[in-house]
Amino acid sequence: PNAILENLRQEAIREAHELLRQKDFAGAIDTLEKAVARAGQSPELVEILQFAHEQQSEHERQQRIHHLLGRGQALLRDESFEEAVFQLERGQSELQAKEVDSLLATARAQWRKFDQQREETLARALQFLQTGEAAKAVALLDAAPKSFFKNQDFQRVYAQCREGFGRTTLIRTTVEEVERSLAREDLPQARAAALSAGMDY
Repeated sequence: PNAILENLRQEAIREAHELLRQKDFAGAIDTLEKAVARAGQSPELVEILQFAHEQQSEHERQQRIHHLLGRGQALLRDESFEEAVFQLERGQSELQAKEVDSLLATARAQWRKFDQQREETLARALQFLQTGEAAKAVALLDAAPKSFFKNQDFQRVYAQCREGFGRTTLIRTTVEEVERSLAREDLPQARAAALSAGMDY
């Protein structure tokens, strides 16, 4: 009977080795656990069962790392730098992987650069606005990356510039209308145009 049990164990070990080679960790564990139930433990069986469990855990860890890196890279391509850093930091606290560390460093650097570019763009737009060049401010902000608009400060300054641009356009068209009316010596029309724009006449 001992020889029969030993044969069962050896057969299970051979089968488990083959399944491990195919990276079928669950299959290998199942085969070994059934052998333990039917033929009892042996040091070799216990050792390979522990190895199969370790390999399964490592394989799952590698899959999670791969998934996290893919998610992080997709967020970076989308210029969602803050979310990328958040996701990578949260995953890294558990996985502790060098590859994640490397992408996290890249994400932080890109986020800093992105924030800096956005702040510089805002500062230039506000400069244009303060010197009465609202059209230039709007053109500058319109040409900025769409992801800048996710920021509330950016949205607020953009709204200010659009408002300034609208006001400038209104004044310019009103002045042209007043000038045309005066050229025709149509004083009532000139006055009406100016008043409608809130200008003193």
